[in-house]
Amino acid sequence: MTAKILSVKDLISYALGNLFSRFGTLLTLCTPSLLVLVICAVMARLAVPPTGTDTGLEAELLSIIGYMSFGSLFATLALVPAFTGWHRLLITGNVRRENGRFFGWDIREWRYLGRLLAIWFCMMGVNIMTQFLAPLFMAGSVIGAVIMAVLVVSAYAFIWAKLGLAMPAAALGEQTGFIEAMELAKGHTAQLAQALISTWLILGILGGILVMALTALGAAIGSQYLVFVGVLLFYYLSLVASVGVLSRAYSVLRT
Repeated sequence: MTAKILSVKDLISYALGNLFSRFGTLLTLCTPSLLVLVICAVMARLAVPPTGTDTGLEAELLSIIGYMSFGSLFATLALVPAFTGWHRLLITGNVRRENGRFFGWDIREWRYLGRLLAIWFCMMGVNIMTQFLAPLFMAGSVIGAVIMAVLVVSAYAFIWAKLGLAMPAAALGEQTGFIEAMELAKGHTAQLAQALISTWLILGILGGILVMALTALGAAIGSQYLVFVGVLLFYYLSLVASVGVLSRAYSVLRT
């Protein structure tokens, strides 16, 4: 039996290549989630009127972030069909469902959501652990903060590398659970984690440039909402890139 090999370079190029070459399809899939965020942004703006002073700007932004965080919960639910559709497109080449539609919700989306929440709770566990470890690494210093950030990102990548292959399986309606996913990823966890971290880093650099440009533009026109647009765009692209890495890995390892 020929050993299956995952190439970190192949995983990254596949995820990012499809992200940009199929951006139109991706935008269509994410439209419901984006609409939810737009509605929440409008509601936040109406609920938190502009202060008109620099001293009240911080409180204003924090209030808006609070409203947007609540709205992002509903936006994430709207993203689930987008993720299952993106998995389906990258693995089978067909983005539409059996009934010919782009969007829908059935047992596949429920399984996907359940596994997504399970992974999210694992990540929250990492966040809780960092609160206990922060004093040991002197998180208040620059070096300590960098060390903590590296540890957290590495832990996130490890969790997704170990459990993430259950996600494309759920999107395709297959029965592969976390135990089977860990068995499938056995011997390939390091490559998967490296590919995930690399895609996050690449998009983080691009996202940072975008946010700085939007910050400057927002200051010029007197609106900081453009900064939120940049942050949300980076958030979406990072999630979709992760889906691309996992889809490619699943395609290679399951055959």
